[in-house]
Amino acid sequence: KEAEIAVRSPKPKMPNLSCRRALRVGAALYASRPYAQRFGLPRSLGDATGHFLVRYADELNWLPDERWLNKHVRGARSPVRACSMQQLLSLVREGVGFGLIECLSGDPDPNLVRLPTSPTMNFTYWLVVHEEAYKASRVRAVLDFLTDVCRDVERQIES
Repeated sequence: KEAEIAVRSPKPKMPNLSCRRALRVGAALYASRPYAQRFGLPRSLGDATGHFLVRYADELNWLPDERWLNKHVRGARSPVRACSMQQLLSLVREGVGFGLIECLSGDPDPNLVRLPTSPTMNFTYWLVVHEEAYKASRVRAVLDFLTDVCRDVERQIES
């Protein structure tokens, strides 16, 4: 038999799902070093006129990332849209524009610089399973294991 466990952000609101907090991570705005050298970095997120912002595709505008960008970044053009986190990271690394990237990926990357004016967006990943599957002890055992792994990763992030 199989167990389907999903990792989601934000937390799903469907009543037939059981959710456990997995991991809280931060994200900030990053640009590639070549982009920063060519265009500079926005002095203010409230006025990023003349800069390019890599965002998710319009059909993903419900993501917390997109709502955060709508709140914090004004004036930047977004001629390129990404369909996945990996694609967004690749576009930013290639110098297409600046974008919101998890600090776990952005901080250690020598080709990326964090925008000094960028606040950190914190968001939570959730382990999600259908309530019927949650009744199975083997599913709860896997959830317990994943929860422990996520707590260990979170402690490493914080230190």
